Amino acid sequence: MIINYLNFNEMRKIILVLISSVGVIYGMNAQKPNYQLAKLFYDGKISQVISSINEISPDDQKEIVLKKLTIEKETILQEIAAVYSKSFSVSEIQEILSFYNSAVGKKWTSDIGELNSKASDIFMKWEMKKLESQ
Repeated sequence: MIINYLNFNEMRKIILVLISSVGVIYGMNAQKPNYQLAKLFYDGKISQVISSINEISPDDQKEIVLKKLTIEKETILQEIAAVYSKSFSVSEIQEILSFYNSAVGKKWTSDIGELNSKASDIFMKWEMKKLESQ
C-alpha cells in the first residue's frame, strides 16, 4: 500500500511539473498565429472530449485524468499548429485569423453547419435526379 501511495505521489509530482512546462510552452505559443488558428478551430472540440472522458473517469482519478488530458490538449494544438505552418505563411494565417475574428467570419462560423446541410441536400437531390434519369 505504501508503494502505491508513493507511486501516486511521484506521479502527481511529475504531472505538476509537466503542467508547469505546458504553461511555459503555452505562453510562448499563444502569440503565434498558427497556434491561435489551431486553438480557434479545435480548442472547443478538444475541451468537449476532455470533459466527456473526465465524466466517465473514476472519482478518485478525475484530477489526474484532467491534468493528463490538459497536457495532451496543448500537445494536440501544437501539432495542429505545425500542420498549418507547413501550408500557410505567417501572413496568410494572420489573414485567416482576421477573417474568422471579423463579424462576417463569426457569422460564417456560426452558420456553416446549417449552410452545409442545406447545400448538401440540394446536391443530393440533383445527384439522385441525374442517377434516376440514366
